[in-house]
Amino acid sequence: MKNTGFFDGWFDSEKRIPFNCNKNPVPIHVINRNLEADRRKVFHPFYDFYPLEPLRDGMKSKAIPKIIHQVWSDKYKPLPDFCASLAETWKEKHPDWKYIYWNEEMMNSFVDLVYPGLSECYHSLLYDVQRWDAVRFLILYKMGGMYVDFDYECLKNIEPLLPEGKDCCIATEPQTHASTFHVQNLLSNALLASVPKSVFIRKIIYKIFSACTLSFEGMDKFTFVLKTTGPVMISRIYESLSPKEKKSVHLLPAKNVTPFDIDQMRQMNPGTIKEEQRNGLKEAYAIHYFTCSWV
Repeated sequence: MKNTGFFDGWFDSEKRIPFNCNKNPVPIHVINRNLEADRRKVFHPFYDFYPLEPLRDGMKSKAIPKIIHQVWSDKYKPLPDFCASLAETWKEKHPDWKYIYWNEEMMNSFVDLVYPGLSECYHSLLYDVQRWDAVRFLILYKMGGMYVDFDYECLKNIEPLLPEGKDCCIATEPQTHASTFHVQNLLSNALLASVPKSVFIRKIIYKIFSACTLSFEGMDKFTFVLKTTGPVMISRIYESLSPKEKKSVHLLPAKNVTPFDIDQMRQMNPGTIKEEQRNGLKEAYAIHYFTCSWV
């Protein structure tokens, strides 16, 4: 599958979407005729700040929009109470940020309406979790904002960690995780923020919808997902960036956003915090619990 020119003329009303799994791509201006009406039905709760009109070249946002995105597919089970309580910590610590909870219907409708050229590819990904991984990047590329997994707790307002002038800010995982996967920095897809049309997010989308992601098999699910839509894939893309491109991406230190690795989290007893664990929280703004509910 060839993805050359994937984003060229993506939102151009006079062109067809160039990268399309369908044999007969639909002209974007035909889709846009009914997009407003369809959008009101699907996205009514946040209609006022969902950007219908795309950002054109030269109009890229200079600041990360104050929107928190979280995704949970209710196709199999409703959002657990534990996750709902963690979501409240992000709302409480960011009272002036908009908040969007994306359920299965909203995710699918968003991709079908806003990315019709990728819709069939999106729905053809091997595992559901790959779609849930992919949609966060599609949302951020279009809308910008901050994406957070539902197994993340916010301890303090995270804005001091998001420097101005950066297209993308992304959490890093503890060095023990990086060593496991033989990368210098293991970037997390569980916490990231970006402006709309971030170059780094764009490169990630390119990779997710490449032929190898859509067709490669032969690994166990955990490894396959990490290497095609998860942290390993993102980390390798970051390592491939030029020095200039890396300047637009800010890596959030693990001590601030992922103070404990997965083994340390599993050793914690609910309601009790050891001294060494308490020390690990001194500089923390958030905690990732690594529930790995998708495995």
